[in-house]
Amino acid sequence: MSFAIRPADETEAEEIASLNGVVQQLHYERRPDWFKPPDATSFLPVVRAWLASETTTVFVATDDSGKLVGYSVGVRHERPDNALVHGATFVELDQVVVVPAARRQGVGRSLCTAVIDWAEAAEVDRVELSTWAFNHTAYRAFEGLGFSPTVRRMSRPVGN
Repeated sequence: MSFAIRPADETEAEEIASLNGVVQQLHYERRPDWFKPPDATSFLPVVRAWLASETTTVFVATDDSGKLVGYSVGVRHERPDNALVHGATFVELDQVVVVPAARRQGVGRSLCTAVIDWAEAAEVDRVELSTWAFNHTAYRAFEGLGFSPTVRRMSRPVGN
């Protein structure tokens, strides 16, 4: 399969919201205590806000027929300097979604690279991301793109 990566446009908001269900279902299955089931209608305002934002970019992957097979989201953040940490401007690779039929063909890597390239053009300090502990496939993919762990966030239920 060949594919193309390009910036998303506003007319694709509903399709992007629907694609989110691919990764949302995985998260819901693994952590139903944290995540809600996929709901493209409820997620649509989030996608529309991304597409309208000056600090967020959305890239889409399309197959030979022009069908969306994935998307990625980059969000620019400013962290002010303070007594404890240096200030920084960075891009968060917020989401990467690839439909199962298009996986293991370079689509996810290309979607991530599009965000990294956008960050480099914006002259930020770095690209950051987070991924859930259960998502070992994502760990390997992100490490293959040069990401390395910087912090480990842990949680514990109370009263159990």
